[in-house]
Amino acid sequence: CRLLSDTAMVRIQLEGEWTADTRDGKLTYGPKACYFGPQSRAMPISVKGSFTSVGLALKPGAGFTVTGLPAADFADRVVELDTIGLPGEAAIAALAQATTGEDMLDTLEALVRVFLGGAKPAPPPALSASFELQALADPSFSVADFAEEHGISLRQLERLCLRDFGMTPKQVLRRARALDMASHLRGVADSAQED
Repeated sequence: CRLLSDTAMVRIQLEGEWTADTRDGKLTYGPKACYFGPQSRAMPISVKGSFTSVGLALKPGAGFTVTGLPAADFADRVVELDTIGLPGEAAIAALAQATTGEDMLDTLEALVRVFLGGAKPAPPPALSASFELQALADPSFSVADFAEEHGISLRQLERLCLRDFGMTPKQVLRRARALDMASHLRGVADSAQED
């Protein structure tokens, strides 16, 4: 199987043995709490046996506001949560007590709320949210026009995208188009949007 995620993800594997081919090479883990950076290309991944996994997606810019580390540092990579200052082992211990899928989600939400309440990060930049919404609505828009409409230079937009999306603005749009095509090919897209 492969993953192609347009956002950073926190994935907590509670059971099973999984392997991912990352920018850093092939990684194999058992139960582990990891931070998956945004992906510029499909990441080969496999899992042996049955598995239990719980996770959450981070909006562009959220990873930077929480860790202080730019998304470009994590593009196509997987790192353990504890190595970047996030409570991975604590999350595994708390989730091990959950008995149902709903309990796991409630536990994860409570952990995130406690962590964010203590860290008090700033919200992600509004410009990142605007770029993300535009990429979702129409990933064929002009990067130059977007920069001009928002009163910033192309270089400023590129720095923002590298920090919050993990890649250049054009790469973000290319990935968005690829994900759109994949959703249509898999039959999970809105049929009114097919053209």
